[in-house]
Amino acid sequence: MAWRLEWSPRFEATFKKLKKQHKNECLNAADNLDTYFQALEEGAKPAQLSSQGFVHNEGEGAYAVDQTMQRDKSKPRRRTNTEVRLYVYPDESADVLYVILIGGKGSQSRDVNEVHEFVRDIKAESEEK
Repeated sequence: MAWRLEWSPRFEATFKKLKKQHKNECLNAADNLDTYFQALEEGAKPAQLSSQGFVHNEGEGAYAVDQTMQRDKSKPRRRTNTEVRLYVYPDESADVLYVILIGGKGSQSRDVNEVHEFVRDIKAESEEK
């Protein structure tokens, strides 16, 4: 498969801000995003990937990739003190993984609402084509 990544401007802003306070957590989430993306490239379906300990279904087709360290020995193991979630939307019809934003536990409810709005906009654009 030939999936591609699309980074939202909102992700860049939230990652830069959160990384200042929680560098290890953000780097772990980025490593887990890489693992998630590789699994899509290898043909896994997004729903199958929820069985991984670091992927959470957030509804509307969106998923959260968290900072949980994996047992993959090729990736660095960083200590973490807080939870972060990197929100993505895998658009299977276009083979695009939208990376929407990253946030902490304190902003989770607000973040999920923003993610759902983003996904609805993407779906509406797809229907118009």
